[in-house]
Amino acid sequence: MEEIANYFNNNTADLIKDTIFMFLGALLGLFITPRNNSNQQEEVNIKKYNKYVINEYITIQRTKFQQKEGNDGYFPWMIILGLTLLTYLFIKYNAQILNYFNAMFFFCLASVATIIIRLIFSGLYNKLNILWTVISLIILSCDIFTLHFLKQQALHKYSSYSLSTLFQELGIDGFIPILYTFLGFILIIFLNVLLLLLLIHLYCFNFYITKGVVFSNIIIKKTSMFLYQPIQFSLFILFTCVLTILFSSGTFYELVQRYFI
Repeated sequence: MEEIANYFNNNTADLIKDTIFMFLGALLGLFITPRNNSNQQEEVNIKKYNKYVINEYITIQRTKFQQKEGNDGYFPWMIILGLTLLTYLFIKYNAQILNYFNAMFFFCLASVATIIIRLIFSGLYNKLNILWTVISLIILSCDIFTLHFLKQQALHKYSSYSLSTLFQELGIDGFIPILYTFLGFILIIFLNVLLLLLLIHLYCFNFYITKGVVFSNIIIKKTSMFLYQPIQFSLFILFTCVLTILFSSGTFYELVQRYFI
C-alpha cells in the first residue's frame, strides 16, 4: 500500500493529465457517434451509402510520378543528417515525448471504447464498423507494446547531453540502435495518425447513414482508403504494427546485425 501511495504522490500530474485525456476521448466518442432510431432505416441507408458513395465517389486515380534527372547525390546524406538530428531530439526530450504519447494513448482508447459502445447500442455496429474498430484496437495494442519497449530504453538519462557529448559517450555503435528505436517511434506515430483519420471516417460514415449530410460525403471521399479494399489496407496496418514492434524492441537491429553485417 505504501508503494502505491508513493506512486500516486510522485505521478500526480501525469495521472491528472491522463485522466483529462481519457475524459476528452470519451467525450469525443460520444460526440462523433450518431444515434440511430430504426434498424430498418439502417439497412436502407447502408444500401444507399454503398450505391451513392462507393459507386459514385470512390475512384482510384493513378498518379504518375516522373523521375527528375539530375544529381541527387546529396539526398541520402540529407536523410542521414535529418534522422540523426531528430533522433537526438527524441533522446533529449524523451521523457516529455513519452508522457504526451501516453496521454494520447488514453485519449484514443477512450474514444474507441466509447464509439464501440455507442455503435452497439445504436444498432449501427455493422461488419465494416466491426472491422475498423478491431483494427483500432490492434493499433492501440501496438501502442502498449511500443510504449513498453521505449520506456525500457531509459533514454531520458542522456537528456542533458549535447550531440557531440552523446556521440562521445555512446559512439556510433551505441547510437545506431537508438536510431532504429526512433524509426519505430515514427512508425507508431504514423499508425496513430491513421487511427485518428479512421475515427473521423467512422464518424462521417455513420453520420451519413443516419443523416445523409453532404459534408460527410466530402470527408468520406478524402478518406476513401478505408473503403477501397479494406482487407488489403487492414493487412498493411497489421504489417506496419509488426514492423513497429520489431524496430522499437531492438529486434530489427539485432536481425540486421546477425544476418546482414
